[in-house]
Amino acid sequence: MNLFQQLTLGSILVLSATAFTQAAEIQLTVSNIQVAKGSIQIAIFNSEETYNNGKAVVTKSIKVTADKLDVSFPNLIDGEYAIKLLHDENDNGRLDTNLVGMPTEGYGFSNNAGRFGPASYADANFAVVGDTPITINIR
Repeated sequence: MNLFQQLTLGSILVLSATAFTQAAEIQLTVSNIQVAKGSIQIAIFNSEETYNNGKAVVTKSIKVTADKLDVSFPNLIDGEYAIKLLHDENDNGRLDTNLVGMPTEGYGFSNNAGRFGPASYADANFAVVGDTPITINIR
């Protein structure tokens, strides 16, 4: 087999492998939205490091118009992810709290983790393989 044939065969094999690789997708449902105003700020993380330092691999802001919303995050790769979200009712870009530091706006984590404070990555992470539906209930 000459060099041209080897390169051609190698290219065909690489292209064939990528043609059969499908992108993963998170199909997120956010429910229990208390007030139909403001926006839902969503951040997706793919490691404990990115989760802890706040460097999301994907972010999205969705205008709230109902008590539930559905949003898809396509073109991900299979792996482990965690989601943090905030219902920013007044669109000021931060989680508002009362005088003792308790949140006055809705928030949530994947796996509905973090019942008594912010969820750890260990509690919030989940596997994404192909199309993966997940529901987060706003607190």
